[in-house]
Parts: sequence; structure tokens; C-alpha cells
Amino acid sequence: MDKKNKEIIVSFRGSVTRTDWASDLQMIPVDYKSVTKLKHVRECKGCKVHYGFIKNLEQISESLVRPIDELFAKHPDYKLVLTGHSLGAALAILVGIEFRMKGYKPLVCLLYTSDAADDMQCV
Repeated sequence: MDKKNKEIIVSFRGSVTRTDWASDLQMIPVDYKSVTKLKHVRECKGCKVHYGFIKNLEQISESLVRPIDELFAKHPDYKLVLTGHSLGAALAILVGIEFRMKGYKPLVCLLYTSDAADDMQCV
């Protein structure tokens, strides 16, 4: 957390483990449904997501996303800055989508080599 610039910064690493690489290869598009269990997340009708990436987010969401949500409750005037490389960039995008659909703004994404959405921009 950067108190000077009023930012909550989250960085996601790229693929390292065999499980990470297996997630990368599960490229089946599936319907997007919120996996973070955040309250008040809007539905995304007709949206598709990479199966491996959403499953990876599902595994880490309880330990990561909920604490970010709690920080926002304490610091509603802060910005959320998400960054990541490769698998981490995909997770940054998906976490960004979850918080954007919950209504948090502004959101800044700094992504490096994301397979999830090459043409997506977050600001």
C-alpha cells in the first residue's frame, strides 16, 4: 500500500510451477462468472474467459481478493494498481474486472505479456 500516492498495489508473478503451466494450457473459453465472492459484483452476460486463468483466480481469490476489498473499505479514496507478467497479467486483468464490476474506480492495470486479453486496456 502506497500511502503517499494513495494506491493499493498488487503484483502477480508469471508462471513458475507445473500447476501454473497447466493453467496456461487450459485454453477452453467458458462463461464468465464471478469467482471472488465479492458482494455487489454485476453479472457479465455473454462474457467468456480462459478456463485455466479463471480456475487459478478461484484458487487464490479467498486469500487475495477479500483482503484487497477490506483495504478499500478502509481507504475508499485509494486507487487500485494491478500489474503482472504472463499468467500474472491474466490474473491482474481478471481481478481488475472483478473490482471494476463491483464499481471501484479508478483502476490502473500495468500488464506484461498477457495471454488473457492482448487488446484490453485499463485506466
